[in-house]
Amino acid sequence: MALQPQNNLRNLCLDLDVSYPKLVKEFDEFDVSEGLQEVALDDFSKSINLLIDATFFWQRVWLLVFHDCQKVIYFKEVKTESVKDFHEGVNALKASNYSILSVTIDGR
Repeated sequence: MALQPQNNLRNLCLDLDVSYPKLVKEFDEFDVSEGLQEVALDDFSKSINLLIDATFFWQRVWLLVFHDCQKVIYFKEVKTESVKDFHEGVNALKASNYSILSVTIDGR
């Protein structure tokens, strides 16, 4: 069972010692495009162990997040976790010269 969004935000506010309105304001000011966040070098493929998970935020906002154990390399807002969205992300990584050694998902 996933944590309720307000619990996640409440804990984040406590950890950062900021108010909820301030945290929401800061998040609202981010302008980050969905999709690939970093392209592997053109001449060399970048080998990664891929972790994929969908994270729930606020009311009905899901982010499908792909990361390589160090940073987010792809994300997309989705309505639910779907095979189509997983394929789209994996294909975007492969087209950008990533070599996927393994994939770990939560299996739901």
